[in-house]
Amino acid sequence: MIRRPPRSTLFPYTTLFRSRELVDLRYRTGIKIIIIHNGYASEALLACAHRHVSFSDITAKIPLKIQTKPSPSEAAFQIVVKNLPTNLDELKIRTRLKQLSDNCGGRVVSVYGDQAVMRFANKEATNRFAVFF
Repeated sequence: MIRRPPRSTLFPYTTLFRSRELVDLRYRTGIKIIIIHNGYASEALLACAHRHVSFSDITAKIPLKIQTKPSPSEAAFQIVVKNLPTNLDELKIRTRLKQLSDNCGGRVVSVYGDQAVMRFANKEATNRFAVFF
């Protein structure tokens, strides 16, 4: 008896894929279809897949990584603010953090998911801002 290895195909969702093309792949070739989508995929397209996963669900648990490599003195004056609301736009979160840090001289470096990185000029300013959180 010859055994064939299981076949699966992972499709990142784009507008190039149509549901009838995926149905053809699924039923004619027997390929297991998994779609990774951004939350705006049509129900017809999702119905063609064996499984579908939202990209934000996959990336939600990835820890925040600071893109720039700060100098040792600069790294001491950065704070990671956690548990920010995820239902708000990034611009609103940046604006609110900027308002909270204005009297301390803070700057919003990055916002990703429910976390943000703040940079301050000195340790005293960092400590003043940390009182809010």
